[in-house]
Parts: sequence; structure tokens; C-alpha cells
Amino acid sequence: MGQGEGRGGPKKRTMGRPKNSGSDRRTDRFFSALLKEYEPDYANFQAMSSSVKKTYTRAYFDAKTDAGREKRIPWMAYRLNENLKPM
Repeated sequence: MGQGEGRGGPKKRTMGRPKNSGSDRRTDRFFSALLKEYEPDYANFQAMSSSVKKTYTRAYFDAKTDAGREKRIPWMAYRLNENLKPM
């Protein structure tokens, strides 16, 4: 038998956290609260699909420092104001 195989065939490998983790909802709520002061941006963010919301949220939280996160807010606010998806 090859690696990852056992009874019933190959096993699926999962990486990272589970799909429906509560932390996704918490970070989404945090990011939504962060955008509330930018009204048209917040409304555009709320109207976007969940996958686009996750991409914006990840773009914010993937910054390594607080200064990096602060620099990303104006970039995101501009793109959301224009109703653009993240690049």
C-alpha cells in the first residue's frame, strides 16, 4: 500500500483549520467592524460573496506587523469604494 492508503482507498489529506471554524466568523465580524467607519466601502463589502470577503480578510490578517495592517486599510478602502475585488 502507498502512503495515505488503507482500508477503503487513499485518505484525503486536509491542511490548515477546518472549513466551518468559528474563527472565520470572528475574523469576518472583526473586519466588518473595522470597515464600518467607511460607509460605502462597508456596504460594498457586505454585498460581496463570502469567498471575496475571505480574500479581503486574509489580505488584512496576512500582514506580519500592525504597521503593515494599518497600511492595508487605505488600499482596501479604495478598492471597496470602487466596488473592486481584491487582486
